[in-house]
Amino acid sequence: MKQSTAVAVSKSFKPPPNPGKHYRLLCMTGEHKGTSYYLKENRVVLGRSEEADVQLADVKASREHAELTRFKDTFIVTDLGSQNGIIVNDLKVAQHTLTNGDKIIIGQTVFKFDVLDVKDLIQEIKNNPLGKKAKDENEKVEEAAPKKKPSKLLMVAGAAIFVVFIMLDSGDQGPAVKKDDTDKKMQEVTDNFTAQLMKKKEVEDKDLQKKLDAIIQRGQREYREKNFFRAIEEFNLALVLNPNNGRASFYLNKTKQSLDNSIEDLFLKARRDYDSLRYQSAGLTYCAIMRMLEAYKDDERFKRAEGQLRNVEKELGMIEGEYKCFEE
Repeated sequence: MKQSTAVAVSKSFKPPPNPGKHYRLLCMTGEHKGTSYYLKENRVVLGRSEEADVQLADVKASREHAELTRFKDTFIVTDLGSQNGIIVNDLKVAQHTLTNGDKIIIGQTVFKFDVLDVKDLIQEIKNNPLGKKAKDENEKVEEAAPKKKPSKLLMVAGAAIFVVFIMLDSGDQGPAVKKDDTDKKMQEVTDNFTAQLMKKKEVEDKDLQKKLDAIIQRGQREYREKNFFRAIEEFNLALVLNPNNGRASFYLNKTKQSLDNSIEDLFLKARRDYDSLRYQSAGLTYCAIMRMLEAYKDDERFKRAEGQLRNVEKELGMIEGEYKCFEE
């Protein structure tokens, strides 16, 4: 696999050692999940091609699917005329100016765009009274990060325990705090923390559900209008956000079945026209099938329609390939 100079690839979440502003694409799904791509040049191409700077192992991605171009203090993502387009923060776009934390979906691969401001670590160590020991401890924590991110729950819980210790220390200046009072204060802190955590999770769940509902509704609308491939894209997007969503799985399977039935009906129509010597009509129908499956030329049905179209050309006295289904 060719290594591009436009990006620096890292399997670690540890930030770059050089101080300054760094732009990162973090792969969230698929074969390269957890891989960081640091953008080094003003133009970075993403796609399945071996020439792409960020190579995607994704059958839904085009060879040159999208590009990132430097613009002032950020990057702009642009669709390069791909079959399936690009999605930023759940919206399909042709071009979008990225901000820190944006989510980019290409095919079935999800990336997160991060802007990292790395400070001068050497200066921080000099100013740190713990010196090199603190630096070594920080590095150990950072090296462990790819295996397991520190939980927000642990961070908040640690802060809560710290507050309790402060409360206990303040008691040294007066009468000793009784054990029952200490347990009571600890329980109050724990209860408050648990309530805040549950409230936050409830809000996040509601936001995710709103996004899922909107995506599924778009998919249902495309399904009703018989835009089956667009409907499949929407339901696949919903499953990227929530792989266990039953509604999205149900409608995805239903759409695929309807697509299969629709294509089979077209084959039957074309066969009837061919047997009735209506070759022009049969050719148009076979072309319709091929256009439906244009993004899936390895599909057996695409090859079948293409083969039948060659027979139509013979009956019409045309040379092979003369019947054009696609604009050149």
